[in-house]
Amino acid sequence: MRQIWFNRVTELLPKVEPVHIFCIDSVEKELDNSAKIVITSYGYLKPLFKMFKKFEFGTVIIDQSHYIKEFRAERTRALIALCKNVKRAILIDGSPALNNPRELYTQLRIIDPNFMYFSTYAFRYCAGELVGGCLFANGATNCEELNVLLHKKFMTRHTKAEYDGYLTNKLREQIILDVRLNQRDRINLEMHHLKYAREPGDLFKYYALTAEFKIEQVCSYVEDFLQISADKFIVFAYHQVMLNALSDLLSNLDVEFIRVDSGCNLKDDLVYRFQRDTECRAAILSLNTCATGFNLTAAKTVIFAELAYSPEIMQQAEGRVHRVGQEGDVEVKYLCAEGTLDNHLWYGILKKQEILNTIGIDDDDIELNFIASRHVYQEPRIDENMIINEDDSDDDVVQPVQLLRKRRTLSSDDEEDTNKFHKIII
Repeated sequence: MRQIWFNRVTELLPKVEPVHIFCIDSVEKELDNSAKIVITSYGYLKPLFKMFKKFEFGTVIIDQSHYIKEFRAERTRALIALCKNVKRAILIDGSPALNNPRELYTQLRIIDPNFMYFSTYAFRYCAGELVGGCLFANGATNCEELNVLLHKKFMTRHTKAEYDGYLTNKLREQIILDVRLNQRDRINLEMHHLKYAREPGDLFKYYALTAEFKIEQVCSYVEDFLQISADKFIVFAYHQVMLNALSDLLSNLDVEFIRVDSGCNLKDDLVYRFQRDTECRAAILSLNTCATGFNLTAAKTVIFAELAYSPEIMQQAEGRVHRVGQEGDVEVKYLCAEGTLDNHLWYGILKKQEILNTIGIDDDDIELNFIASRHVYQEPRIDENMIINEDDSDDDVVQPVQLLRKRRTLSSDDEEDTNKFHKIII
């Protein structure tokens, strides 16, 4: 992202010479008084805070501002201190809150240091309640009022509808996978579900277990997709076990692909290859790393091997392909395993989407972007009562059971201070 910002700044601000634009990519990097624009990442805020504080920036631009949603995080506290005396603080994010109104508070406080105390905000907009002396604020209340407050005082919102004519259609489809759990697996999953209901921390074990149970059917689906489509596609997954299985599958099939996850140091080179190399068919991407910051318009299909916790993360991931510059319609496929955590994740995604729509930071609706139908996918299976003769033709091979499909087309429907150039940090 630092390089992307550097390229755009040099393109849009030609009067600022590149020698005056500093990209901080190391804790050893030094700033001097010739710097007019400084571009850095969240990871350098704490170790280089004293240097940034001395530099007296006039403007702070915070990209992907939802990363500072946790007040106790060190980078959040560093940014709050850095923004305290600046003339302008500009926060940029396509999804400023991923789950609920609580995640907006720190961002609002940076814009307005005199904004209400968190306890007042929590009781008013987050269904706050005191339990054992602790304030819980993960709900949502008075959402319409918060919507008005955000738009009147804090937020300028641009929607995809403003780019009507530049964006192609997006089609979403939910694929229900029959993972064929045996009795032991089902009991194991049910136990994790019961523990999750009492102990939210157990959710991550439940999430990982779901990934393991889905691997075989996810790989079967991707293998079949390769046979019916010649277009490039990307697959998002969260767990390494799923990313590894997909990588092994494509390698065994001799399919050219790229893989980008947290351990990858050549992200830009790999993305360039995917965009330019006609032989590179697929991209295996980490939901945790690649949901933002990449342009992958060479693909026409996005497959979610695993669901994310938040609708905003999934929409951002879709946006790697469905964006300005995409020339064809985009298909998005959610692979969901019946009887696993996917059931609860899907329900949670729909509820969170409703909240985010009501407070006015989103206007999408994942469920409404489907045709009212469902599609069950499972590998060909021979019924025990069916007899197939040796001389039967290939046409007699049992085909995957297909029920209804869930699918629907989504139509893509400060005053400037010219007298002085303030130092800027991004």
